[in-house]
Amino acid sequence: MTPAEAAHSDVAIDTFLHWSQNLDNVQHMVEAWTHRSMTCPIRLSLTSGERNASLLSRSTLRAARERFEAFVDILCASARRWAHVDFKLTFDPMTEDAVALFNLPSSEYEAILSAKVKLVDNSRSSSPVVETWVSNLASSRMFSAPFLTTVSFPGLWGDFAAARSLSTIPLYAFVTTLDFMGPAIGINNDVGSFRARRIQDVSAVLEVLRSFPLLVDCKICVRDFEAIRVPGTPVSLPHLKSMTLVGSTVCKGFAPSVHLPQLAVLAFEDYVVLNRPIDEWSNGVIEFLRIHGSHLSEVAFLPQVIPPSSILTCLQSIPNVLKLTISSGMTRSSIYRGVDIAWIKALQTPSLCPQLEVLEVKGAQNSQLDGSMEKAVVDMIISRRAGGSNVSPGSGAERETSLREIVVDFTDPQKVDMMKELRAHHPDVSDMDLKTAYSLLGCS
Repeated sequence: MTPAEAAHSDVAIDTFLHWSQNLDNVQHMVEAWTHRSMTCPIRLSLTSGERNASLLSRSTLRAARERFEAFVDILCASARRWAHVDFKLTFDPMTEDAVALFNLPSSEYEAILSAKVKLVDNSRSSSPVVETWVSNLASSRMFSAPFLTTVSFPGLWGDFAAARSLSTIPLYAFVTTLDFMGPAIGINNDVGSFRARRIQDVSAVLEVLRSFPLLVDCKICVRDFEAIRVPGTPVSLPHLKSMTLVGSTVCKGFAPSVHLPQLAVLAFEDYVVLNRPIDEWSNGVIEFLRIHGSHLSEVAFLPQVIPPSSILTCLQSIPNVLKLTISSGMTRSSIYRGVDIAWIKALQTPSLCPQLEVLEVKGAQNSQLDGSMEKAVVDMIISRRAGGSNVSPGSGAERETSLREIVVDFTDPQKVDMMKELRAHHPDVSDMDLKTAYSLLGCS
């Protein structure tokens, strides 16, 4: 293996149940890779902990820990060359030794560019014990690395603000990309509040955002349907350009609580919507679009959180959007809801989202199975290509449209040949890319 090949190899160690079979081989492999890579940067991936560790005998567990400790020592010796680290640690006796990876001097972490740490609590330990474990890792000197710009925390993590306030060195000071699924666990929480803080409410999200003033790209989990009181001083993120909110619909009060002058890309992902849309005046998504929508160039969300009467309000709030993604979703009662035809019909008005170039519809639903959704999409394309003028399509007097790409994923079998319908009105559609997908059942 050449130094270049070694530099691009993941140093990955599986769980100790696997190690018991070939620990010596794995140790030799790790030593060989770290040696052959010479001074090249290292991408390190480590998974430790097993749910059934308690089933092992004391002697077996002790032997496994000794082997694992040896692995940790080898990895720590190469810390100065870590460029990208990816840790998945489960709280159990084995994980105690993995903590050494986070306890090195600051100078050992100087090459780190990105860090991903997923912590899993499958233990039966008391809340304060787990809380201390999480908080100590969140305060690691690893996160003071001068070139660390990207961090990802898919699981629970410590309180960022508390960690920074108690640290004598700057933590997370240079982070520009944050992926945080939460929840944040407070350092000084008592046992009762520990479990409560596992709910990543909007107030906790604001605390997290306040700890990363240099953010450019942020993906964060929100689980809160209740409106919040707007703080006196909004959280200012002057450099943030892209924000993805995951988990639930945004509550009222979140939008005015953040100052996002450069936000261009907004996405709502993987959240379960309420059984009924929230009315316009209490709707946090509508509020967010009203306040921050004018400078958005890309928007992706589930329309099920928007009442039909507010569709125009939403589209009017994003006049400069270039790419719009509308997706289907599930309600809290596990009821599937496709994209309603009302959204497509609203977009038939070219004055709404006049700069729109790319439209993606995921889960277009034709409830009547008569092709009405497909026809609506065709009419929308024809209308936008004609610019909303009163001239006859094909007369040559149409205004040039910006819409150049349409992607539609239908939940029903095909009923209409959309390209044939389009060519009937516009013989030349070479400047437009139409992509469709249909349900396999009865697809033509």
